[in-house]
Amino acid sequence: MRSPIDVYLNEIRRGLRWHPVLARRVIAETADHLAQAAAAGVRAGLTLAEAEEAAVRKFGPASLVARRYRQTAAMLGGLVIAAACVTACAAIWLAFVTFVLPARDPNTLLVWRTLAAAFMAFSVLSVACVTAGADRPVLRWSVGWLSTAAVALGALHVGSTLWSPGNQRHFEGYVLLIGAILFAHGLIALAYVLGDSPDTAAWRAHR
Repeated sequence: MRSPIDVYLNEIRRGLRWHPVLARRVIAETADHLAQAAAAGVRAGLTLAEAEEAAVRKFGPASLVARRYRQTAAMLGGLVIAAACVTACAAIWLAFVTFVLPARDPNTLLVWRTLAAAFMAFSVLSVACVTAGADRPVLRWSVGWLSTAAVALGALHVGSTLWSPGNQRHFEGYVLLIGAILFAHGLIALAYVLGDSPDTAAWRAHR
């Protein structure tokens, strides 16, 4: 006969079947919390079955836990797609400036065109991570590393623009905007890849 904890975890797994990466994380954390609660119940004098049933009841309905995490995943995924769209618009704008408008500084055209291509690639990979990356860990971790680099590069652009001498600020408004977009996109995508922690969401909500 399966234990109450095993039955509970299986219900969560079914509720998160379309989010396998999130499901593995939630189940691992939930199993740990339930095991600790059951052990405390046994020490208090309950049988193992009674302690597990008490731990499951205290944690809350499995369907509710799964639904909360699905909502969190959907919200973060939507934010990633929105951020990717903004970054894609910045890439299109950069391409427009470098290919259509007169070049004020031909020596930097290759740099800006490369940035435009990189921005577009980051946007496409971010959307792919949300829509098709559930069972593709290489894609998710690639986006994770790219997001970390985007956060660092965006912060560098913003910082260098804000603290550079006034007479050295060329196109500072554009650089500041691009840096802010890159920083925000990277931060949101990184949060999506890493996911939310059951310790701060489900467990504390049901203690």
